[in-house]
Amino acid sequence: MTVSGAADNANAAFMGLIDLTSAGLEEVNMLARRKQWKEAMAAYVAILGRRLKQTRLTPLPDNPRYREDAELLLDNRISLLNSPLVAIGDPIDWLLAPGGDKQWQSHLGYMYFPNCLVQAYQATGETRYRDKWLAIMRNTSDLAVKAPAAGDTSALEDLAADAQILHDGTMEGGGSGQSAPGAKAIFAAAIGKANDVPNAPSYAVTQLDADQAEAELNAAIVAFQAAIHP
Repeated sequence: MTVSGAADNANAAFMGLIDLTSAGLEEVNMLARRKQWKEAMAAYVAILGRRLKQTRLTPLPDNPRYREDAELLLDNRISLLNSPLVAIGDPIDWLLAPGGDKQWQSHLGYMYFPNCLVQAYQATGETRYRDKWLAIMRNTSDLAVKAPAAGDTSALEDLAADAQILHDGTMEGGGSGQSAPGAKAIFAAAIGKANDVPNAPSYAVTQLDADQAEAELNAAIVAFQAAIHP
């Protein structure tokens, strides 16, 4: 897999964690639907930058539960969109999506959940609220989104290329050196399936995916060679 291909897979994996139908993400959604992953990520980052510049710490929205929410956040637990309490970790796991809920994941990134800490600090003067808020802000400033590690598909790509040469160089028929009727179509499907792995745009291919696809293609090569008449 090329560097650009791995980057596309990583960007696509990150986009899969976001509710792209959310208001304001129309451009990102359009680019993602076109599988223009680099452009989609750039558009998303630009939108986040604009939102950050527009953010105002005060006045904060009214929240009668701010003390309770602040205590829970000190324990690294939050509820978003009336969800059950979710342990978010320390440092926070910014890729959390409980039950695959993309809307919950989006709201985690909206960064309104730490507001309760500011309100609690303003009301009590207790530095533990201030320190927790600062720790979260430092974490976000140091954040580097880690998409699933892409597997090395170079061996699979080489094997698929060799398989294609074998396929194209073999005639179908009943003569010597020819494959049995129908064998080429089956082999072609196996090669296509193998090529789908490094070219998959919707997720980062793991090493297990690459290894399994390589094993399956090797088996298909053996089966096709067995179908060639001596």
